[in-house]
Amino acid sequence: MNQDTSVLNRQSLQPYRNSITRYLRSALKLKGYTYLDLSTALAKKGVDIKEENLRNKFSRGTIAGDLLLLIIQILDDQDSAVKTMLNILDDQSVPGTKR
Repeated sequence: MNQDTSVLNRQSLQPYRNSITRYLRSALKLKGYTYLDLSTALAKKGVDIKEENLRNKFSRGTIAGDLLLLIIQILDDQDSAVKTMLNILDDQSVPGTKR
């Protein structure tokens, strides 16, 4: 893949990263979790990610799919997580994302 394609891909995926980040931050607040609480809950599941590392992942929007699923499970939000993220994406008025 050439550099131009990589840049275009990154730009096209940015709204999706933003949606995931906004969802996770709001879900943490709604559940009363802090990054430290989430780090502790992840450690109980055998995943050692420090509070600061989580904060960085959230701010950059670089959350791997497996970690995202585990966080959704910890937050006990399986029923609405994807729908909420897609609604956030729709609210960003990204062309081609309206369902």
